[in-house]
Amino acid sequence: MRKHSFKMIIVLILLNIGAIGIWFVLLSRTKAASATVARESEQLLAENSKESYLSSASRDLRASESNQKYLMSLFVEEGSEVSFLERVEALGKHAGVDVKIVDFSRVGDQLRLSVQTKGNFQDIYYYLRLVESLPFALSVDSVSIRNGIVGEKGNVFWEGVFGMTLSSYLPKATVIKDKAPTP
Repeated sequence: MRKHSFKMIIVLILLNIGAIGIWFVLLSRTKAASATVARESEQLLAENSKESYLSSASRDLRASESNQKYLMSLFVEEGSEVSFLERVEALGKHAGVDVKIVDFSRVGDQLRLSVQTKGNFQDIYYYLRLVESLPFALSVDSVSIRNGIVGEKGNVFWEGVFGMTLSSYLPKATVIKDKAPTP
C-alpha cells in the first residue's frame, strides 16, 4: 500500500506541477492580451478624442459663420471699391448734399479718398457724421468747409472737402475666401 500511495503522491505532484505550468501559460497569455487590449484602448481613446475635437470644431465653425460674414462686411475687399464709393455717394443723397469723389487712390494696404460736397452747412455736417458712422475703419484726415460758393442758379452754397483714409481695406493677397466646412 505504501508503494501505491507513493505512486499516487507522485501522480498528484506531477498533476499539480502540470496545473501550475498551465496556470503560468494562461497567466502570461492573459497579461499579453491585457497589454494588447490596453494599447488598443488607448489608440481608440485617442481617435475618439480627435473625432470629438473635429466634430466640436466643425460645429463651432458652423455656429460662427454669421459672425464671420459680419466681420468680413466690416472690410472693403479689393475689387469692391466701387460699391464702397457708391455707398459714400449714397450717403450724400440721403443727407441732401451733392457729393463728388475728387481723388481716390490705394496707398499700401489703405485707400485714400477726397470727397467734395455742396449744400447747406447742416446737411454737409450731417453727411460728415454719416460717413464717420460707416462700419469701416475710416478716418477723416482733413476737413475744409467754406461758405460763399455760388451755384449754377445763383444760389450760395457751402462747400466741404474731406480727406479720408480707409484702413479696413483688404487687398487680394490678404483676402481668404470662405470654404464651406465639411462635417
